[in-house]
Amino acid sequence: MRLTYSRPPVAARVLVLLLLAVLVAGGGVLPPAGATTASAQSDPRYFADTGFKIDDDKIWDYFTKRGGKRTFGLPTSRTFQFMGAPTQFFQRHVLQVGSGGVRTLNLLEDAFLPYTTIGGTTFPAVDLSVTAAAPKAGSATYNADVLKFLETYAPDTWEGEPVNFSDTFSDTVTLADAFPEGGGSAGLLTLLNLEIWGLPTSKPARDPANNDFVFLRFQRGVMHYDKGCKCTQGLLLADALKAIITGTNLPDDLAAQAADSPLLGQYSMEVHNGPLKQGLPAGIELGNAFRPSLDTAAAGPVPALQPATAQSGSPAAKPGGNTQAGEPKPAPTAAPSGPPTNLDPKEYLAKVADAGKGAEEQEKEFKKGSDNNTAWASNRIERDRSWANYNSGPVTIASKIIIARDSEAAKKVFEDEKKLNEKFPEAKDKVGGKFEFNTAGDQDVGEEAVGLSACITAGCSVKDDDDNLIHRRMVFRLNNFVGVVYTFGMSVPEGNTQAYSRLIAEKMVGRIRKDL
Repeated sequence: MRLTYSRPPVAARVLVLLLLAVLVAGGGVLPPAGATTASAQSDPRYFADTGFKIDDDKIWDYFTKRGGKRTFGLPTSRTFQFMGAPTQFFQRHVLQVGSGGVRTLNLLEDAFLPYTTIGGTTFPAVDLSVTAAAPKAGSATYNADVLKFLETYAPDTWEGEPVNFSDTFSDTVTLADAFPEGGGSAGLLTLLNLEIWGLPTSKPARDPANNDFVFLRFQRGVMHYDKGCKCTQGLLLADALKAIITGTNLPDDLAAQAADSPLLGQYSMEVHNGPLKQGLPAGIELGNAFRPSLDTAAAGPVPALQPATAQSGSPAAKPGGNTQAGEPKPAPTAAPSGPPTNLDPKEYLAKVADAGKGAEEQEKEFKKGSDNNTAWASNRIERDRSWANYNSGPVTIASKIIIARDSEAAKKVFEDEKKLNEKFPEAKDKVGGKFEFNTAGDQDVGEEAVGLSACITAGCSVKDDDDNLIHRRMVFRLNNFVGVVYTFGMSVPEGNTQAYSRLIAEKMVGRIRKDL
């Protein structure tokens, strides 16, 4: 099974495409006989090849304005809750609706597909020498820096092959896609294509098992050059994730690598429900997630959960529906009360490595506690206030993580922390005039986020650059986690930018997602 489409110049490639057709249509994804109506066939949002419809207006708008099926492939699921957000699977990407709009899920993160071999195809792992050279978000020359970075790490010609990595990136979303009514600046296309691919995170590499295949890894996808057709396309990574969840058309090598994934085999294609095992991350509702859109049958009952294996290696306790005949059923579990005790909030705080060169954690500023509803921790990271440090990011980063016992409790905590934005409680410098903080950007900052910026003077008037100092505070929520990021530094492109604050939040969100 290959995870990309190619023109079949030889019989072997025909077999590859047949396997791909099985991947798309397998497990009963086509609508049942008689279910397809004339109205559905004429609906541009319905895709008969897979049997799924794009019913969410925001996802449909994003899909049509980012290249449609050319970019994402066909829909392969309904819209359902996944990792705490409305989500729809496509062949290449997974789209989620968040507080800042629609975004592509970072499928190559540890929580999803932290692998390098899928269906016999091997692509490169992250190369730290590449990621270390990546342009800094928020820079005044960011667009130009990205293009230069692509020229270096996403070449169009490599080892004599027309791999077209840079051209493929640039041609993913066109002006006609993004602005169907005309207008729009060509300068925006780089940012729009970053939404789809992110930046390169590896150097080009050949498949060890097939010298005709060359791969390049990005933050959100993998480009595949096939010498046989001299074509370059994205791997069908979202199909691979769906295969893990459903167990349908799951390659042996991927199954082996995903043996410890809490997503593995959690959906039944027979009753169209799940989870099937204990340990499914919170914020996922699987009922009818992968049942074709025109099949109106209700999801079947969730099967009795199979016991998960605890970290110690001993089987987890059986739920009540999984007791042996004659055994007494355990007493019902009481509703949760008190703070969560199985997670340490300290693990999700901002790290010194997130802050950059010269940063030091202030040990005396670290605090930790709990009450009847939450467990929390906070820290503070500082750098000397030199001219060089002011031009290398915030000189102060304070973070806080609050873990509530459930998402409803977290929503209340989020509202409480949101009110504190007006006060900037982490600030040790004077707080003056307040102005907008834009939490919408390329970064993943959870299900909802809100922020505020402030100058150090009342009217934000400055006499010289030394006075041009900015406070920024943002609060985000992901499921039952609430996070706070406070930054302080100079208002210059390389200083305390909104993008830098969002980047710190994204790193915290990434740590949280691994444990959800």
